[in-house]
Amino acid sequence: MNWQEKLAALREELEQAARELGELRALVLDAAGELGEGGIVLDTGRRELRGDGWQVPLTPHELALMRLLLAEPERVFSRDELASRIYGEHQASQGRNIDAHMNRLRRKLPDQVADNIEGVYGGGYRFIERAAGRGSQSCSSGARAGASDGRLDAAMTGA
Repeated sequence: MNWQEKLAALREELEQAARELGELRALVLDAAGELGEGGIVLDTGRRELRGDGWQVPLTPHELALMRLLLAEPERVFSRDELASRIYGEHQASQGRNIDAHMNRLRRKLPDQVADNIEGVYGGGYRFIERAAGRGSQSCSSGARAGASDGRLDAAMTGA
C-alpha cells in the first residue's frame, strides 16, 4: 500500500469517526429532548432554540437544519445534501429551498448566533463554533439523520 492509499484509508476512518460522533450526539439529544452548551440549547420537544435571555421558535425544517448543523460543527453541508436529508433523497434538487430556510432562520436568531451559521461559497452551509470572548456564543449540540432513506425522524421534526 503506497502513501496515497494509506492517506485515503485514514481519511475514510476519520470521516467514519465523525459520523459516529454525530450519531452519539443524536442519541443524547433523542434521550434528553434537548442539548446544548455555551449558552445555546436546542429543545426538540418545544421546537425552539434558546440562549441567555432569548428563545426562538423553529419550524420543522428549521429544527431539522439546526439539528444537522449542530451535530457536526465546522462540517460544510452542501445544499443538496441538506435537502436530501430533510426532504428525502427524491427531493435533493430542492437545494435552493435550503437558502430560503437559512435566510429566515438567520433573521430570527440573535446576531451573535446567526453569525455562527456560515454560508460557504460554492459549498453550502456550516455551523462555526466561535469563542465566547469574540462576541459569539459557542455551541455543541446534536442532530441525527433518521431513517435509511435519509429523512429525519418525522416525530422529531413534527412533520
